[in-house]
Amino acid sequence: VYKRQVHPTELKVELCKKISELTYERWIGVTSKSVLSSSGSESIECALKTALLATGKEAVICFKNSYHGTSIGALATSGIARFRKPFTKQIAQFGITAPYGIKGLSEVHNIISSNNIGAIIVEPILGRGGKVVPEEDFLPEIREICDKHNIVLIFDECTSGFRQTNGGLHKLYKVNPDIAIFGKALGNGHAINAIIGRKDVMEFCNSTFISSTFWTERIGPTAALATIE
Repeated sequence: VYKRQVHPTELKVELCKKISELTYERWIGVTSKSVLSSSGSESIECALKTALLATGKEAVICFKNSYHGTSIGALATSGIARFRKPFTKQIAQFGITAPYGIKGLSEVHNIISSNNIGAIIVEPILGRGGKVVPEEDFLPEIREICDKHNIVLIFDECTSGFRQTNGGLHKLYKVNPDIAIFGKALGNGHAINAIIGRKDVMEFCNSTFISSTFWTERIGPTAALATIE
């Protein structure tokens, strides 16, 4: 649990432990660290801040027709043109867009060669952008690129998580992220999201201040625990 939340409820601690058991402890055999929030955009902002602090870099690669939310950081890393257009000048230098899928990998390499990329954020399957299923090699290739260039890989599973698998859709591709975001189905419609990641990455949450208006509420964690059971 994020250390700067001084008095987390027992429910939140229990939920973070349960999510860790279902995810990183199963995926790679280690416990994880988590931050809980009440919305998708809020979760994306937390993940982006954490990734950039972990790498000390300042830009993010996202993908055409991806959707990660409408707050300014989330919008900057969303690839749906009509959402980005009113803020093109303000967000152009932060979220850099590449085509989704194998066809976009050459552009990803080009972007990395000329920008200080700290994170790549991707939906394992495009949701709002058209329900696009990528080629089997796409996510493994992205994982390899991130490992090579010290880039944090973020999987946005806010919509897709806990639907087809006991975790994220990325499990279908046998690729693990550095940070994963779960929501929607996690609480069966109640307002609960989880930003979960490797300890060495998520530890950087503690070097900044991350807060939430409804951090102390209990309905979301209660719903998530019941849903998981």
